[in-house]
Amino acid sequence: MDYLLQARQLQQEMIAHRRYIHQHAEVGMKLPLTTAYIMDQLRAMGYQPVQLCESGVTATVGKPGKTILLRAETDALPMREESGLPYASPSPEAAHTCGHDLHTAALLGAAHILKKNEDVLRGTVKLMFQPGEEILLGASEMIRQGLLENPHVDAAFSCHVTPRNPTGVLSFRDGAAMASCCGFSIKIKGKGAHGASPSKGVDPINIGAHIHIALQELISREAPFQSGAILTIGAFRSGNMPNTIPEEAELLGTLRTFDQQLRLDLTQRIICIAEKTAEAFRGSTQVELLSDVPVEYNDPALSSCVRACAKELFGQDTLIDDPRTGSDDFAFISQQVPSVLAFIGARSPSYQGEVYPGHHPKVIFDENAITAAGALYAKLAVQWLQD
Repeated sequence: MDYLLQARQLQQEMIAHRRYIHQHAEVGMKLPLTTAYIMDQLRAMGYQPVQLCESGVTATVGKPGKTILLRAETDALPMREESGLPYASPSPEAAHTCGHDLHTAALLGAAHILKKNEDVLRGTVKLMFQPGEEILLGASEMIRQGLLENPHVDAAFSCHVTPRNPTGVLSFRDGAAMASCCGFSIKIKGKGAHGASPSKGVDPINIGAHIHIALQELISREAPFQSGAILTIGAFRSGNMPNTIPEEAELLGTLRTFDQQLRLDLTQRIICIAEKTAEAFRGSTQVELLSDVPVEYNDPALSSCVRACAKELFGQDTLIDDPRTGSDDFAFISQQVPSVLAFIGARSPSYQGEVYPGHHPKVIFDENAITAAGALYAKLAVQWLQD
């Protein structure tokens, strides 16, 4: 069966899916327009979709037997789009700059192919349309709602577009493939005072600055070179007057690593450094862990099947060893069933402008990547069930 040909025949349909979702970008766990659109399209294909959590959608195709899960994310990022595309999101607070709209369109295309060829399936394919990936909550919530049962899921696959590589080039690695992500908040309590009398106060900004500098030493002095650990402080909030020492400050950051034990050790060191540094300057802190996503692990046996399907479809070698320091909550699924998350190129060979990365307001993805991803979703599901 020529899956790439079938996907190309559905190309305009998949592009229409993508552009509707792109123009109606929604963020977080509540995606009413996106969810309704996905469910309507699945029903039109002959599926009986159900919702797991408010905006998570699943549907199945095939017959009883082994089950493979195909996952696509559906949420956007809380930002303004600056792509200049005619179908750009009009919302100043939601934009599909990560490519989730392409993923959803590709999985809808694969759903169409699989439904038309349901008689060749030697088991069940479960479709997963997931909200809340950008806030790292959607996958775990859908798991809690029974995603991996009824029918029981035996393997899972997710495909993510990237403008780093030319369209159709697949990149991933076996084993630890995407970093864990521990998000944290450090709330610092000081004592307010007039800027002319700093000795009468306890400056939380000064405490926060010392904590920020001290945390950088965790990576340079306590993390092994080969661990790939990264610690980032992305927000420092405090005060609103130039002549006033505020009462409080807050640091927000993330810790990423490919090593589970190192993740646990460094998390405890973050807490220790924050508390002891604040104490040294007569203040106090409260450290809160906001997210705790494990390492995304690619199963070597399933990886082999993905690689074989990609080579047959695209006629080229894949970029096998491509670890990513970014994080994805598909990791929660990979902790429970054999899984693979692979990146598919979405940079047009003819594109002459600057290549912006994902999450950039000006990023542009090649829509031909939808066709490639849709074909890969469908072929992998059929091949894995046969094997």
